[in-house]
Amino acid sequence: MAQITALSPTGVMGPKYTFSAKSAFAPTPAEILWPAILLGLQSQLMSNITGLVAYDYPPDSIANFPAAVVIPETLDPRLCIGGNSYTARVRVVMLTASGDDARGFRDMYRYLAPTGANISFKAALAVDRTLGAKCDDCQVVAYENVGRRLVGGDTGPSYYGFDALVDIIKSRT
Repeated sequence: MAQITALSPTGVMGPKYTFSAKSAFAPTPAEILWPAILLGLQSQLMSNITGLVAYDYPPDSIANFPAAVVIPETLDPRLCIGGNSYTARVRVVMLTASGDDARGFRDMYRYLAPTGANISFKAALAVDRTLGAKCDDCQVVAYENVGRRLVGGDTGPSYYGFDALVDIIKSRT
């Protein structure tokens, strides 16, 4: 059993979710494809944003910026489009600089820009919206929690950044 503590939308460490590596039930297509989609998103971001380190888990600390933490939000394979496709939402917590670095606040807006090779979050996903053929389509649908945030409660370190909500569509194959 693995335990993952996710960042909440306010940047505070959230509830713990426990996932079992073994199940008494056969995995659904969504369960088989989900890890590949998350890794595809992580790889796409690291390939298209200069210097980005992306994590598929919430790390204990972050020392190098920019950094992204890919966190699954909503996945319900019962919500199908025409019976053969499903949608999922991923929250990518993008941290652009330490909260002690005033330049980090200004730099954060470069990552939020809709265009810009090697810096724009949205442009990084637009390079290949299939995430290396891991999904049918993905797109940024919103940015939330833009600004300075505390991670780990009131005594935790502060970072500049934002949450990017990414919607993903995948056909069942």
